[in-house]
Amino acid sequence: MSRSAHTSRPRTNRFAQTVGWVLVAGSFPVWFALFAAPFLPLPATQRVLAAVSLAAAGEIMFWLGGALLGASVVRRFRKPNVRTGRSFADNSVAVVGATGGLGGAVVDALLREGATTLAIGRDSARVEELRAGRNNLKTAVADVCSEESLAAAATATSELDALVIATGTDVRKSLSAHSESDIRSQLDTNLAGAVFTVRAFADRMREGGTIVILGGFGDGRLALPYYSVDVASRAGVSAFAQAMNREFALEGRDLRVCYACPAPADTAAERPFADLWRKMGTPVVSPERVADFVLTTTLQRKPIAVMGWQNTFITCINTVSPWLANVFGLDSASRHLRDAFGTPHANPASWQEEPR
Repeated sequence: MSRSAHTSRPRTNRFAQTVGWVLVAGSFPVWFALFAAPFLPLPATQRVLAAVSLAAAGEIMFWLGGALLGASVVRRFRKPNVRTGRSFADNSVAVVGATGGLGGAVVDALLREGATTLAIGRDSARVEELRAGRNNLKTAVADVCSEESLAAAATATSELDALVIATGTDVRKSLSAHSESDIRSQLDTNLAGAVFTVRAFADRMREGGTIVILGGFGDGRLALPYYSVDVASRAGVSAFAQAMNREFALEGRDLRVCYACPAPADTAAERPFADLWRKMGTPVVSPERVADFVLTTTLQRKPIAVMGWQNTFITCINTVSPWLANVFGLDSASRHLRDAFGTPHANPASWQEEPR
């Protein structure tokens, strides 16, 4: 699809969309006001009437605003059910990094939900292994660090409704213990790889499509020690996603890039650190739960999505004040990371996750 074929967003709808956003946003404080209704200095009958009126007003505002905005926007506020077996029916989705623990779980979830799924990985043997036993799964081989291979995979791809980028590598040790290879592999795979992949596949996306990039550490700014280069690369990805959303909007494209932060998952890469994550207050979850989170984010098209209330809470606090985030748990978590990764290990490479 050439850029000239992209349809522009009608400017005449901007006023209606603004009114819709005001109504939807205003419905939430109206609903919250329900909690104050029982304490109003009014007779019991009038308190009940006030509560009913507030509930009705909240519903009317939300759905009227939703009607102005459209169903695709309303989905951001109503969590979709991604375990119906049909939530991605008639959708074409590609997963880059499909041979990793999380990428493979996302592939299985998409197949379960009826999506036409393309699995892309850099290791041809592992790609073939993934395809075995999975009916109707399409596969391709590409390396996110190679623009040429990504371009070839994109050219051979039909139009997509969604793209999931589940690639990444991290090195868990002090900056002084990083080798030049450690630094370059994280920046190349995590940051440059995401940029190259979005550039390669953007013109293969249908209008209304979603690109989900799996990151880490909240919104990308939750800077944990002993992950310094990894955090730098993920923060770059988060800012890149924001920049692309503005760029697509200015070009009249209905295409959303989402930065998604999953909880630590029980994959081969993270399983050795399960006890450490538990001490830090973030127990590992199953890859299937992470896959459902990714599917939900894809349908809701959230620009930033953080999995788990603990991660969401500390991310919000860190956004307001990094000092407060230290008080609310990051200091304690940092000490656990120092105990695990602060001392040089005999085999530092054993702490590096294999790139997908």
